[in-house]
Amino acid sequence: MADNFSSESCNCQVKARRFADYVRLHASQGKYLSFEDELQALKTGVSDFDIGLDEAKGVLYRVAEDRSLALQSQTEQQLRAFLTQLSKKGTISHESFSDAVSIYRKLTHNAISEDDAKKRVKAMVLDEGLKAKRLWKRLGSRKWFNRIG
Repeated sequence: MADNFSSESCNCQVKARRFADYVRLHASQGKYLSFEDELQALKTGVSDFDIGLDEAKGVLYRVAEDRSLALQSQTEQQLRAFLTQLSKKGTISHESFSDAVSIYRKLTHNAISEDDAKKRVKAMVLDEGLKAKRLWKRLGSRKWFNRIG
């Protein structure tokens, strides 16, 4: 019985190592994995490498950290906290928005274009229920925000 358990754990470790190699190869194309890439890697880990979802996530996160690889899910989670912190009375200023775009690009190793980063940050602002601050009190417009994709 003990031998069976040790061979199963050894087999799981081999599968996890093989999946880690797969993730490294998949990630060698750049320094950023989108939601879709993350999801595909996790599906592959579960279906093709026969490891559990939690173990696949652990391997993916470990490889990402070892390789300084940005994961869209983690990047956006961090940026949402930043946006919430920057907002005043449920609004975000043009300057804070620009800072958030710069931080997004920095966290993704500039793998995302400026325009795409603006679109993604705008989507996060809207998802968080925040509004764009007017450029001038009361009379100003939010065109700077509305013009984004």
